[in-house]
Parts: sequence; structure tokens; C-alpha cells
Amino acid sequence: MRLGLKSTQIRRKNSVMPGDTVSACIIVGDDRDDKLIRCLDSLKGHVDEIVVVHTGHSRKTRRIIRKYTKKLYLSEWKNDFSTPRNLALTKSTCEWMLYIDSDEYLMHPEKLKQNLDPSQAAYPLRLHHLNERGLIFFRDSCNRLFKKVEGVRFLGKIHEYLVDRDGNVVHGSRVKNKAIIYHTGYANEEKTEKKLVKYHRMILEDIKSRRGEKIIHFFLAREAYNHARTLVKKDGRLTKKSMGLILQSMRANERYRSMEGRDRFGGDAKRLYDLCRTILFFQDSPSVIELITKVAE
Repeated sequence: MRLGLKSTQIRRKNSVMPGDTVSACIIVGDDRDDKLIRCLDSLKGHVDEIVVVHTGHSRKTRRIIRKYTKKLYLSEWKNDFSTPRNLALTKSTCEWMLYIDSDEYLMHPEKLKQNLDPSQAAYPLRLHHLNERGLIFFRDSCNRLFKKVEGVRFLGKIHEYLVDRDGNVVHGSRVKNKAIIYHTGYANEEKTEKKLVKYHRMILEDIKSRRGEKIIHFFLAREAYNHARTLVKKDGRLTKKSMGLILQSMRANERYRSMEGRDRFGGDAKRLYDLCRTILFFQDSPSVIELITKVAE
């Protein structure tokens, strides 16, 4: 009998085993000090170590970090999220790794270590995205807690994801971890617009070398739509540029759905495609503007 199965059998509901150690790994730039403190406070006392990679230059930010951990590392920002995440991974020493951003914080952190099965490669955590009023406007989930094994690493300049030593995508358990991550990165509308435009540029750059990977075409479809959405909210109408982005989203979506491989975002891809097709078909209707500005992907 494998050790993973044996250890699972002796676990009880809400149990925490002695070997279930967790490293919390954070990447942070500058001008996020208040959010960073909230993030670190939510982790303190609930994880075994905190590893922070600072991609900015603020001495104040570094002083804040050192109040919580000695594991502070510096990395020059090169428009690539995987690089600092992989640096944090190499510096972590625990059995499990939780990755979380400085504009996020953990709710129910006491549940993070409950019922971790060593035979699982990763666990998804629920993500609640908050708007400027502090209300949840979107929910999804992501494999934020994973077992640290040789060869596992992050891949991608943006929307980075885990791969194993052979380059295969790491898939998580069907059972979600009971801790929840709250994300406040979209709480400021002006900053959100700039962020989404930046993300679209990054994914276009990333796709040049990774065109053969299925997953990246869904990411392009989503970012092209989100870029279009910010333009429509700003202009109050569909312009030639925003319609071009909607078309780009549809083409990337078609590419994603035609490629072989695990259909991780199949349902999301279909909904996004149908939304874009509806927008273009009824583009002259005033209700289309309301549809775009109220529906986020």
C-alpha cells in the first residue's frame, strides 16, 4: 500500500498532521504597503514560514516585510510573474507551498492545513474578488496550495501555472481547501483599467514563444475581452478598436477550443465566446453597452 493512501486512511475530519508544514510565498512591488500588512497579518501564526520576493525598491516596504519574516529576497521586475514566484519556491523549506499576492488576504486561515492529503499534488482555493465597495463581484478558484516536489515550477509571464519536472500541468484535487483568498486588486477602477491593458500586452508577448500551448489561447481570449470592456466603459460605446478586441477574443477562443488536451476552461471558454458573439451581433443595440459593462470575465 502506498504511503499516500495509508496516511489518508488515518486522517480524520478537520485533522492536521504533524508533517503538514506550509510556506506562504508572496511577491510584492511598491505602493502596496497597507494591503501588504493586511496580507501578512492574515498569514501570521497560521503558516510555518513566510517567504517574500520584493520586485520594487521601497525601503519602507522592506522594513514592513522584515517585521514578519527574515526570508526577504530581491528580484528585478522583468514583466514576468513566474520568475519571482520560482525564486520564492526555491527559498521555501516546507512540505506545502501557498502562493498569495500582496493585494490578497486569507480568510479562515485556521482551515488551511486541515485534511491535506500527501497523495495530492495541489489543492484549489476559492478566490473572492472584491470591488471598490468591498463587495464580492466575481468568484473562481485556483490551485494556490501545492506540494513542493522536485521539478515543480511556475510557467508563463502572466496567468502563471504549475508544471511538473516533465512540463506537464499540475492538476489539483477535486476537493477545495476550506481557506478562502480575498482579492482586492480590482477595487480601484482607474488602476484596474491600466492593469488590464498591461495584462493584455503581456499575454500577447508571452504567446509568441508558446503558441502551441492550448491554455495560453484561453488567457488571450479573456484578456482581449477584458481590454475591450475597459474601453467600452471609458468611451460609452463600441469603437472600432474595442470591436477588434472582441474579434481577437473570439479567434483566440476558437483556437483554444480546436486544440487537443485537457479542457480546463471549457465551460468558461464557451460562455465567453457566446458573449462576444452576442455583442458583435447586437452591436447597434444600446443594451449591448450595459451588457459589456456589467458582465466581467
